[in-house]
Amino acid sequence: RRHHARQLLYRRLVEVSEAEDRVILTSDEHLFRSRLSTRVFLVGKSLGKQRQLVEVVRGFRIEVDQARFFSRCTKCNGDFQRIDKTHRGVPARLADVHEAFWICKSCSKVYWEGSTFKSGCEHLAKSLSHLKM
Repeated sequence: RRHHARQLLYRRLVEVSEAEDRVILTSDEHLFRSRLSTRVFLVGKSLGKQRQLVEVVRGFRIEVDQARFFSRCTKCNGDFQRIDKTHRGVPARLADVHEAFWICKSCSKVYWEGSTFKSGCEHLAKSLSHLKM
């Protein structure tokens, strides 16, 4: 029964990846070995997150542009739209501290360039620093 549920999930993942012209990156060896699609790529589970990132960037020959770090919603991968600090989704305590805010057009999550954004950019830059950028 568990195997059947897993196969249904795998098939759905493949359907979505094909419909959206995307690949599936996974450390799930069962999914990779299922051979349901040529769009499934295995990422080493034992590598840390930083090494996985480097493996994907190198493997897919992705050009890294620091200006595009965090250019998509981390929750749903949606696009951003700039919003005013008076937008109802912006917490009042943040509107007094930050100037620029964005909202995801798909899920309405609000973003700003606070300490999490800055440390995330630094972390990504450090992780990819030995790659040609």
